Amino acid sequence: MTAQIDVVPRKRGSGVTLRRAMLGECERVYAYNAAADVRALSGKPTPILLGDHEMWFARRIADVSSPFWIIEDDGVPVGSVRIDARADMNARISIALDSSARGRGIGRRAIVLACADWRGIVVAEIHEGNAQSRACFTACGFVQMGKHDAFDVYQWSP
Repeated sequence: MTAQIDVVPRKRGSGVTLRRAMLGECERVYAYNAAADVRALSGKPTPILLGDHEMWFARRIADVSSPFWIIEDDGVPVGSVRIDARADMNARISIALDSSARGRGIGRRAIVLACADWRGIVVAEIHEGNAQSRACFTACGFVQMGKHDAFDVYQWSP
């Protein structure tokens, strides 16, 4: 039986397209996630080693229970967004954009598409120093539910 994602590999909305990430895009996703400004506001601010990323990426691409997309703007890859399924039923969203794509609403549209595809509760953990991400997730319908360490916890429900 063919999975629906194989039949409908793209999600569209307001000029932003999500498509499933492919194994050959490891270095592209590494560039988004390894950027110093992205690392500074992540849960793990230390630099990412390419070899470690390659192993993580191969495992993540193989995980069919948790979607992982490349964000495209007019057919040009500009970031990645993924939803990680968790045992507590609250999936966690993570997004990384190329610096050229920030501040243009691309992330907001990608988050909306990803959450709509997931159709379940989604949690975002946003560094307290990342006002732009907090505003973006709030605009997408996420509601602050709490805080842990240096992170504000937001939740989206379908």
